[in-house]
Amino acid sequence: MKRTMTVLWVAVVLVLSGLGCNRLFPGDAAQDTETSADSEVKTSLHQQAMEAITAQKYDDAVALVKEMAAAKPDDVDTSLVLCQLYAVLNNTTDGPAACEKVISLDNSNSDAYAYLGRLYLHADKLGKARKQLKDSMAVNDKHVPTLSGLGAVFLQMKKYDKAVEVLTVAHQENAADKAISMNLALSLIQLLRCDEAADVIESAGTAGVNVDTLSRLKEKRCTGEVAAAPATSTEDMVQGTDASGKAFFIDKRSANGAEFSDCVDEKVCEKPSYDEYNRKGEGRDEPAMSVNFFGAEAYCRWKGKRLPTLAEYQAAYSDLEWRGCCVRGVIPREWTSDAGPSDEKGSQVRKNGDKLEEMSTKKKVGVDSSTVRCALDAPPAE
Repeated sequence: MKRTMTVLWVAVVLVLSGLGCNRLFPGDAAQDTETSADSEVKTSLHQQAMEAITAQKYDDAVALVKEMAAAKPDDVDTSLVLCQLYAVLNNTTDGPAACEKVISLDNSNSDAYAYLGRLYLHADKLGKARKQLKDSMAVNDKHVPTLSGLGAVFLQMKKYDKAVEVLTVAHQENAADKAISMNLALSLIQLLRCDEAADVIESAGTAGVNVDTLSRLKEKRCTGEVAAAPATSTEDMVQGTDASGKAFFIDKRSANGAEFSDCVDEKVCEKPSYDEYNRKGEGRDEPAMSVNFFGAEAYCRWKGKRLPTLAEYQAAYSDLEWRGCCVRGVIPREWTSDAGPSDEKGSQVRKNGDKLEEMSTKKKVGVDSSTVRCALDAPPAE
């Protein structure tokens, strides 16, 4: 946050200093009838505002710039300074109106769209934030503050693939920016694109960004090395042999809500949309709900196991417990490690009568009834 504020106030100083006293307060007698005394007062306000911003006394700067803006209500640059100051202060009460005024004066001003989007993001109004930042992209699709803000919105919305898309462009433009590097690395980690995340973290570290927290998170998410010891007991597992003769163990039942929530609390598994249900009442004992592919994969790795293959399910499904969930008693779908029909879709199975039903769905989204059970390699049966 400190670096973000520093970048913002530097931008404000540059804009304000670039205005110049003559530009803010024209002195041409043929075009301006104000007195010399009026001009001196305005020049003094300009200088005081510069000093306040440089000293990071933002509240003082806001008061001064508001006085300047009142004197020239149609001046885009002065209005933009006020918009930026509110963004520095995360003032979601007065900031949006100030930034919207800039846009009304100049609808091609990418900075105003970007700062308005950031204010909405801070207010947790993700839909409005996305709209403003996309409007800014329509003006300039290489505008780094816009790309950074839109990436942050997508990260909050758990649209990690979209976050990576825009943040990669922003990172190419400014690899030293802490917010861009952190959000890009976080998005890659959530997608389990661990090698790429490692490259971003290394690049950020080289640029002087403290990456210790990011590095630890990557290790947790990508290797499952967390405080909780991996479970290696096969006591609650079924042993089998698949069609190729490979021996394996597979969990007798799928993970319940309480177990998966422990993984979420360890910051290893992504929080599912049914997180609250998984944690309370009967949801704690029922199969964990709305687990996507990446959450399932992370959960099994965290338990010291792996996702089962389709062949393992085919060999063992009749010996497994298939518990219904929720009020309707729906039999959940479970993720396999097999490749789906595309990079975006993964392989799933569920018990349907006395048969094993195969299906696929989007890895990132899954379905409400998507859950997980895990497997282990086993010594060959004698």
